[in-house]
Amino acid sequence: MRGACKTALVLALAAALAACADGYPSEDGALILSHDMKLEKAIGAMHHLGHQRHLHYHWHYELLPGCVLEAQAKRFLRNREPVEVALRRSATVVEKDVTTGSHTVRVLPSDDTVGVVVLEGVGEHDALQMKWLLDFLPRHCGT
Repeated sequence: MRGACKTALVLALAAALAACADGYPSEDGALILSHDMKLEKAIGAMHHLGHQRHLHYHWHYELLPGCVLEAQAKRFLRNREPVEVALRRSATVVEKDVTTGSHTVRVLPSDDTVGVVVLEGVGEHDALQMKWLLDFLPRHCGT
């Protein structure tokens, strides 16, 4: 009986570990993005992407009047100053760091070649989801 219990325990542990991504259980599962999502859901999805455990900073977002995104990277005792960027007439770009393989999402207003970093240190899939959300947000801005 002891051998059967050990085998069952090992199998249960293996199944639990296989259900984890990068050692962490998935929080809410995959994001479901759609063109009819409400602003609150879009901002919530951005927070989900910006609050992953492996990130150096947790990102917080708010859509301000005039279709301006405020983004702030927070870390215990090392918060960055909030940045603001106009989303209208802007391009959202995803850049890959060839040394780490991680991705950065940047918003480039039409008159700016440097732009504003709004998320960094994520995988390609998450970066592309954030790009989609940033390109989607202006739909919720008044004219």
